[in-house]
Amino acid sequence: MVVARSTSRRAVNLPGELSSFVNRRAELATAEELLRSSRLVTLIGPGGVGKTRLALRAARQVADTCRDGVWFVDLAPLQNRALLAHTVVQALRVGEQSTRDPMDVLVGYLRAKRLLLVLDNCERVSAECAEMVSTLLRAAPKLRVLVTSREVLGVAGEQILPVGPLEAPDPEWMGSFRRSSENHAVALFAERAHAAAAGFRITPRNEATVARLCHQLDGLPLAIELAAARLRIFPLDVLASRLDDHARLLLPGFRGPTERHRSLYATLSWSFQLCEDAERRMWERMSVFSGAFDLAAAEDVCAGGDIHAEAVLDLVNGLIDKSVLLREEHGGQARYRLLDTVRQFGLERLRETGEEAELRRRHRNWYLNLARQGDAEWFGPHQVAWFTRLRRDHANLRAALSYCLSTPGEVRAGLRMAATLWFYWLACGYVAEGCYWLERGLELDTEPSGERATALWVNSFITTFQGDNPSAVRMLDEARDLARESGDESTLAYVTQIRGLAALARGDLAEAEPLLTHSLERHEALDQFGAIAATGWVMLAYAAVGQGDFDRAVSLSQRCRALSERRGDIWARSWALWALSLVEWTRGRPRQAAEYARECLRIKQIFHDVLGMAFAVDMLAWTAAAEGAGERAAVLLGGAQTTWQTMGEPQAGAPHLVESRERSEATARRSLGDRAFDQSFKRGLRFDVDEAANYALATGEPGAETASPPAP
Repeated sequence: MVVARSTSRRAVNLPGELSSFVNRRAELATAEELLRSSRLVTLIGPGGVGKTRLALRAARQVADTCRDGVWFVDLAPLQNRALLAHTVVQALRVGEQSTRDPMDVLVGYLRAKRLLLVLDNCERVSAECAEMVSTLLRAAPKLRVLVTSREVLGVAGEQILPVGPLEAPDPEWMGSFRRSSENHAVALFAERAHAAAAGFRITPRNEATVARLCHQLDGLPLAIELAAARLRIFPLDVLASRLDDHARLLLPGFRGPTERHRSLYATLSWSFQLCEDAERRMWERMSVFSGAFDLAAAEDVCAGGDIHAEAVLDLVNGLIDKSVLLREEHGGQARYRLLDTVRQFGLERLRETGEEAELRRRHRNWYLNLARQGDAEWFGPHQVAWFTRLRRDHANLRAALSYCLSTPGEVRAGLRMAATLWFYWLACGYVAEGCYWLERGLELDTEPSGERATALWVNSFITTFQGDNPSAVRMLDEARDLARESGDESTLAYVTQIRGLAALARGDLAEAEPLLTHSLERHEALDQFGAIAATGWVMLAYAAVGQGDFDRAVSLSQRCRALSERRGDIWARSWALWALSLVEWTRGRPRQAAEYARECLRIKQIFHDVLGMAFAVDMLAWTAAAEGAGERAAVLLGGAQTTWQTMGEPQAGAPHLVESRERSEATARRSLGDRAFDQSFKRGLRFDVDEAANYALATGEPGAETASPPAP
């Protein structure tokens, strides 16, 4: 789940509560006490009992003790266990632009952090969560972890807080109306019932029926909410009678582990049966989505047979009215989500129909086409919109890729999709995950093909940015051979360009210059000047700087900038601005270099492009040192250093940049003296990349004057 970024480091990404928090005072007090005294707390209980809501409220209560924030990670959409650490890295906004194991990235980042990590819905990856949490707690002494799960992790020091159903009244006990109406389960039913039927109130006449219904539902909040939503259709006595009949019918064949599971299953089954036929099919079909989805996706994936696309909106609204489906607002756009327990129920029903394979293919096709459209429109005015849209659909992109790479006959489609998403992996901060999907696809589909050649050059492009030059060159060799055999001139142009980039990264300007020049000629001849081709001018400009040809470097950078501005692109333009800042810095014009670097950094923040942000922050550190602002330079050098260490390869190995950094550090150290420099540098080391960027763009503490652009 991705939410608005805050300049405060506290409670930075906790999702808002969709409905009020009813009671749970005792459990909340215990959870808060455990979180203040223990490093690992697990809220354990059955599905639908309210663990997530309790965890969010408890996390907010202790946020004041978490200097570096409270970070929420929803693991319900996670279908691939191998991506657990990637998911946590992404939630922490550390940046995934490293060849390092994501667990090593997490350990390095969290080692000195004082934060609370909330891991929600861990049950399907409990073994992996246990291993990860154990490693992190050993490595990061100030880290605390709050887990919600249906089972314990079994990690040393784990404090377990069972979360049971709400207390439900004994229907045989006829207490006072006041006592009954104050019961927790009854209070929840009353609130949700009033939302469903505005005139509903608990009265002395209906309290016994409500008490019996809440008792029958075992006080499970999700079951109570689903039942209360039916008051739009049934009077209370009919509601209670029908639910009672349905539960008795289910009981003989139910194989759930506990009575509480039986109650929830009975309520879900009853809710399912009360839906219209088309609503039931929508519930089943929507279960293939992972996380949230929009109406267009639902219309494309779920329509078919007797469900027409134009009827989907009414069916969606009907399921919302029945509390089966949740509606959320993201940037003014409506998105929909099934709670995990509800989704699992729908998926079981879908499998019984025999339609799952077809729905998985429809789901894959929708997100593959979405990736293609994003690729086609990336070098244009809608980049930020595509960045926002794909980040919101990240869980569904993963689900589509997982389906392809785990289903016979679908692997090549997965390879095609992973390569098509190059812009998302590289420009939007998901480099490591992009490499994961590309490498897995290449391992599974080894037959020569155009898809394989494309995936090879895309993966080599990404790994070059990660600093893994040898791997990039090996992949480029194979991509070149495949392209020559098939006569694929487009792929050959990209292969040539990335060979030039790889040569730049290892400091071989003499090899890089002709390769880049030739690639630009090929791109122009093929009329394929997209975002990657446009950055070829920036790469060539970097080579020109190294050769001392500043006028040519400016001309090349301005060509990229001008084309980007004509097309409405800002991503490639940001690299042109960085190249111009490098030219001015090398020419000895730090003030002009800083102006370009700040403009570059503002764009990089929009995409949370960690690599680009680090390059820009470093440049602003160098210019500060050159202008005599030694303390500011030292802080920024420290801030950039944290990011370079996270990525594992300072400056991607570019010798000219490493030399500039070392020279600037020496200048600032002479200006301040060793002790003052070290203090300021250590202060910067405590920044994450967002804080360093905010500090670089402001004059005071990170986040004080300049807010990062909102994330989707």
